[in-house]
Amino acid sequence: MKRVEEFYNKSVGKISHLDGIKIEGENWWCNVRPSNTENLLRLNLEAKNKKIFDRKLKELTRLLKIDSI
Repeated sequence: MKRVEEFYNKSVGKISHLDGIKIEGENWWCNVRPSNTENLLRLNLEAKNKKIFDRKLKELTRLLKIDSI
């Protein structure tokens, strides 16, 4: 999640840490947080249109990918 915050730190309107990390852009927002019951991250993403959604989903997927050891 640190990579996500660093990537968007200067380009978005608001970042909060209330429940994981919430990032609010001009035409989109997302929340990334660890699951309380499973060993995974949960991503919620909404955007003004499908083009923005697809672009942000691709960015976030790349940023959240954890390389295997």
